[in-house]
Amino acid sequence: MKQSLLLLCFTVSVLTAKTQSVSDSIANLVKYYHDNGLFSGAVLVANGNTIVYKGAVGMANHEWQIPNTTQTRFRLGSVTKQFTAMLILQLVQEGKLNLNGKITDYLTNYRKETGSQVSIHQLLTHSSGIPNYTENESFFPNSVKPYSVIDFVRIYCSGDLEFKPGTQFSYSNSGYFILGAILEKMTGKTYEQLLKQRILEPLGMKQTGYDMHEYIIPGRASGYETKLSGYQHASYLNMGLPYAAGSMYSSVEDLMIWNLALYGNRLMADSLKKKMFDGYLELDKNIKAGYGWFNEQIQTPDPKKVINMIWHNGGINGFMTELARFPEERIFITVLDNASNNTALLFRDIIATVYGLPLEPKKPTLSYAIRKKIESSSIAEATDYFATIPEAEKKQYTLAGAERLINRWGYERMNEQQDLPGALKLFELNTKLFPNSSNVYDSYGEALANAGKYDQAVANYQKSVQLDSSRYRRASVRIAGFSNRPDTIRVMVDGHEMVLYKTGSKGPVIVLEAGGNSDHTSWSRIVPELAKRAIVITYDRPGYRQSITCSQPRTADRVAAELYEALKKAGIKGPYIIGGWSWGGAFARTFAGKYPAETKGLLLVDPATKESYDRMAKEYPDIYTGIFTTRYAGNQAAQDEFDAMLPTMMQASISDQQYKGKIEVLAAGSFKEWSEAEIPLKKIWIDELRSWSGKNKNSRFELVESGHFIQNEKPETVIAALNRLMEVR
Repeated sequence: MKQSLLLLCFTVSVLTAKTQSVSDSIANLVKYYHDNGLFSGAVLVANGNTIVYKGAVGMANHEWQIPNTTQTRFRLGSVTKQFTAMLILQLVQEGKLNLNGKITDYLTNYRKETGSQVSIHQLLTHSSGIPNYTENESFFPNSVKPYSVIDFVRIYCSGDLEFKPGTQFSYSNSGYFILGAILEKMTGKTYEQLLKQRILEPLGMKQTGYDMHEYIIPGRASGYETKLSGYQHASYLNMGLPYAAGSMYSSVEDLMIWNLALYGNRLMADSLKKKMFDGYLELDKNIKAGYGWFNEQIQTPDPKKVINMIWHNGGINGFMTELARFPEERIFITVLDNASNNTALLFRDIIATVYGLPLEPKKPTLSYAIRKKIESSSIAEATDYFATIPEAEKKQYTLAGAERLINRWGYERMNEQQDLPGALKLFELNTKLFPNSSNVYDSYGEALANAGKYDQAVANYQKSVQLDSSRYRRASVRIAGFSNRPDTIRVMVDGHEMVLYKTGSKGPVIVLEAGGNSDHTSWSRIVPELAKRAIVITYDRPGYRQSITCSQPRTADRVAAELYEALKKAGIKGPYIIGGWSWGGAFARTFAGKYPAETKGLLLVDPATKESYDRMAKEYPDIYTGIFTTRYAGNQAAQDEFDAMLPTMMQASISDQQYKGKIEVLAAGSFKEWSEAEIPLKKIWIDELRSWSGKNKNSRFELVESGHFIQNEKPETVIAALNRLMEVR
C-alpha cells in the first residue's frame, strides 16, 4: 500500500510539472470528440485549487447559435443524488434523522408493510428493494404531468419490494425521491429551499440550482438528441419529477466549488461525511455504492498501482454528466454534455491522460463515417459497405461510441420513422461490428420480432443471453411471447399501408383497439391465452410502428372505417368481437355502431367517454386542462388523434344508438395513478362509466381493483369478459 501511495504521489507531481502538456492533450481530446459528433458541452479538470483545463465546445442553443461556455448551466440528472445525500447527512448530524431509521418513522402515511422494513441507509445505497419509478411503464406517458411530492411517492415510489432490503444493489430513483420527501417532512421546507439555504448559498454556487421548465435561468443550455438527420430537441420532461433524484443544474465552474467544499468542514464534519464516499454493496467488479457516489478502484498496467476514484454520472432528457474526484491526489474531473452523447468515453480518456495511462491513438470514428455514407447514399448501401469493409480499411477508424449511436439510430428508424427495413439493417450491422456485445443482439431480436421473423429473433435473444446471463428474464419473456406467433398481414387502405397481427387459427374473431399513444403490444399479455380458442386480431393504426402515416383528421369514424376495410382486405370475416382500451374505446364503440350486423360483442376496458370529459371540464376546469390537453411531442399520430377529440367523442356517442348487442365494461377502480387533486376526476370517470353502462340493458359493468392498464395488471379479468362475449349466441 505504501508503494502504491508513493506511485500516486509521483503521478501528482508529474501532473503539476507538466500542466500545460496535460491541458493541451485534454484540449485535443475535447476537439476530437466534438469534431466526430460525440460531444457537445463543457469540461473542467483541476488539481486542488489549480485548474488544469477548462473549455467548452458545441452549442448551448442551436436556434440562436449560442455556444457553450464553462459557465453554461447544464442539467445534472443523477449527480443531484450527492447533494441529496449531503442534506440527509446534515440532518443526521443535527440529530433529526437516524441512518438506521425506517421510512415510516418519518413518513407516517407511507405503506407500513414495506416502509417499516427500509432504512435511510438502504435508500442512500440503492439497496431498499423499492422498484425504480423510471422502470414503471406508466411513468413516461405521464412524465409531463405535475404531481405533488406526496402524490408521486404514493403513486410511483410505493411498489412491492423486489427483494429483502439490504441484500443487494438495484439502482432506484424512487429511493432518492423518498429521501427528498423525508427532508421536506422533517424540516418543513421544500427540497429546493433546503438545497439553496444549506449548500448553494453558503458555498457561493451562483450557477447552480433546482431546474424547472418555467424558470428563467440565465445561461441555461437546451438539451438535444443527436439523430441521423442532425440535432433535435430532447423530449419534454416535467422537472419536478426527477426531484431529489435528478432535478439540479450547474456549470463546470460551480461543480469545482462543490468539489473543494467536500474537503473542508463547512457543510459537515469529516467523520460523518466519510460515509458518503465509503463503498457498501458491490454493483460491479471494483465498484461499490456509497451515499450518492460510487467508489471505484481503477486498475492500471502496474499491478501494484490502483487509482481510487469517487464518482457519479447522470443522464436526463438531452443531457449527460460525468463527475469524479480523486481524493488522494485532489484531482477533479467533470464533463457536462447537452446532446445526449456518451460522455463516458471522453471522461475515461481524460482520466487516462491525467494519470499517464495507455491511450489509443485517435483516428476518425467509424460512426461519423457511417453517418456520412448514409447521407450521401442510403442506409442499405452504407450498412452493406461497412458490414463487409476490408480489415485494413476498418483499422483506419476507431469504434469509439459507434455501438451506442448505431443502436440509437436503429430505434430512431424503427419507432420514429416507421422504417423497419432501415432499422433492421442498422441493428444487423451492429451485431457484425460488435459480435461480443449482448445488447446489440437484444436490439436486433426486438426488430426481427417486429418484422415477424421470429426464428431469427429467438436466435438473437439467445445469443444475447449467452453473452450476458442477466438478460435471461427479459429474453425469456420475449421468447415466450413467440409461442403464439402472429401472422403479419399488410394491406393497403386509403392509399397507405396498415399492419395487422393475426394470432390463433380457429374460433370467433376478436379485434382489439389500442389506447391513445400506444400500439398493438398493449394487448400482448392476453393474446396468447385468447388465441387458444379464438382468432385474435391486433393492429397498429396509421402512424404507429409499421403502419404508414396518413392524412388528417383522425376521427373515430375514419379509424373505424379504416379498420373495417383492412379486415375485409385481409380476408378476416366477421362477426367480430371488438374491444377497445382507454382512447381506443371510442374507436371500438364507433366500429360497433357503424357495423352492428357484423359485431357480436363489444368490450370496453377503462374507456374514455364524452360524458366524463364534459363533466370533468365543467366541474374541475383547471385540473382537467392540465391532464387532458397533453401534447404528444414524440408521436405525431397520437397528436393527430388527440386533436380530433371532440368529433371522436361525439361520433362514439351517436354510434351507441346503433349497436344493441352485448357489452362488457371494465372500469379501473384504483386511484394509485391519480394525485390527490385528481382523484375527484377519477371518481367522475368511474361514475359516468357506470351510468353509461346502466343505460344499456345488454351491458355488464365491473369495477376492477386495478390501475388504467387492466389488461396488464389483471389480464384474467379481461380474458373472462371476452370469454363471456364469445359465449353469446
